[in-house]
Amino acid sequence: MMNMRIVPAVKRIKHLGEKLNVREVKCFEELTEFERELLRGHLNQESDFQLRFLTDGSLPEQAYRLTVDSREAKIASSSASGRQYGLTTFVQLLKQQDVRKLEIYDEPDFPIRSVMIDISRNKVPKLETLCAIVDQLALAKVNDLQLYVEGRSFYFESFPGYYENKEDFLTGEEVLKLREYCEKRGISLTPNMNCFGHMAYWLNQDEFRHLALNRDFRWSENGLRGYPGTLDPFNPEAKEFVYALFSDMLKYYPDSKYFTIGGDEPFELLFPEKHPDAERIYAEYMREIVSHVRSMGVVPLMWGDVAKRKPEFFEYFGETVFLEWGYHPGDFSDENCGLYRKHGKDFIVACGTSLWNSIAGRSKVMLENCREASFYGKKHGAKGLMITDWGDGGSLQQFPSSLLAYWIGAAHAWNSENVVLADLFAELDENLFRNPLSEALFELGNYSECQDERLFNLTKLFVAFYVHQLDGIKVDIGDYSDPTAMFASDKILNARELSKTEEFLVSWQDRLGKTSGRRIHSGNALHLPSAQPRLEVKQSLFEIEEHRCESGRGAGADIRHRFLDLRIQGNLVPPEQKKRLQILRREDADFA
Repeated sequence: MMNMRIVPAVKRIKHLGEKLNVREVKCFEELTEFERELLRGHLNQESDFQLRFLTDGSLPEQAYRLTVDSREAKIASSSASGRQYGLTTFVQLLKQQDVRKLEIYDEPDFPIRSVMIDISRNKVPKLETLCAIVDQLALAKVNDLQLYVEGRSFYFESFPGYYENKEDFLTGEEVLKLREYCEKRGISLTPNMNCFGHMAYWLNQDEFRHLALNRDFRWSENGLRGYPGTLDPFNPEAKEFVYALFSDMLKYYPDSKYFTIGGDEPFELLFPEKHPDAERIYAEYMREIVSHVRSMGVVPLMWGDVAKRKPEFFEYFGETVFLEWGYHPGDFSDENCGLYRKHGKDFIVACGTSLWNSIAGRSKVMLENCREASFYGKKHGAKGLMITDWGDGGSLQQFPSSLLAYWIGAAHAWNSENVVLADLFAELDENLFRNPLSEALFELGNYSECQDERLFNLTKLFVAFYVHQLDGIKVDIGDYSDPTAMFASDKILNARELSKTEEFLVSWQDRLGKTSGRRIHSGNALHLPSAQPRLEVKQSLFEIEEHRCESGRGAGADIRHRFLDLRIQGNLVPPEQKKRLQILRREDADFA
């Protein structure tokens, strides 16, 4: 039977006949603005082929049925979302000039299919860039977008004294515009911030230091000193501060159903020694927080890492949806996903892009993580699947790699049992990058497999380039991020790993040259109104002085050269940084 490329893959398809010569359609029904965008270049009222929309109340809310015969295509649905997803599938076939007589029945595995983007670690995308990302999410049939706010990446109007450069934060007015843009494309824009841990920016300001649980926080008795980052759950002022932040944010998310309030990793309750009553303290504090959130008319979403430690406290949280997160193979299982089902709690599985704390991602880790999240989430009745794009390490990942990961996550959220990477790569190369870039980006992310071991949440090459070079994890300038990479600062690339990485990069560049005949030019491939995000990155990020490894000072020079080449020639850095990197490249060559 003929093979058709539909991404995300559909649930059922029945081929009824030959390929039709259909490139344009006529439609006499009223179309939304987004539907007209989808059909741009394919809508012609003089066409002999008609597109019709039917209402079928028997279909599930997000399902659709697409039927194509020799003279018309009919999309049946019970809702606007089902109609949009059916049209999205049909337009894919139009663009491929692969319209055939067929019947398709399709619906998603997860009602909520979400992408979360960290905008709080040195990278706040422009509004037009966010809108361009939303366009891609709509095509991938994602229906929820969340922008993670930690510290001052959103303008909290109650605290105006902490904002100087207007390029460093997202405003409420921009949120309203983005929300309207999302709504037209069937996507909910859900507010997302923190309320307990991950409050380090605020707690390191003089005005708020007294709200910290531990002002002399250390990760271990004799180890790293950490920035205080957890609010004091016994201080009533701490909750009042959080409620003020909530009010400032929610006023720009009218009618939002959900509100992601964080609640994860209150480190000062856990390090250097776990408080003997940590889970009860946590549950009592968060019970007040979620109760307040529900009084504001929204359903709280909260990370489940602490709450699940003692399920007997689940009842404290009432109507709350838990985010069961894990970013490494093996993090999802019958045990942890089944726990929520056992206790009657709604949950969403949250996997990750694995792009943070890396040079070019960790593709195999990301793929395994998405597969396990979708498998166990579906098995145990999760309400949704979220793919998170964290910015640990300074948000050094590039949008082409992020977009590829969003599509992979979305494909698993729609049809977890049928994710065909070859089809996904072809779809993105043809309609997004306009170059054979997708597989190359994915393969580049496998450089981390040249290590003898997989590290948790980062790669050795990232440690060598950014941790060793900067005398510590200072890449999140001014954002007080958790020193994830510092814990692996002793993970030094050995000579064998360096050699394997060098061979991998040489092979990768050779294959890329044979495929495309040129270097990566992601700035041209990304059809974004503004491909470059606003960046808050200090020059020190690119001041590579010495590649530390077991085999000596100069052993990493060739690898360093290749990654600098990729970043310079591939437009994988902001224009203002390119000159600096070119100087570094020359300095490296002189040094070598």
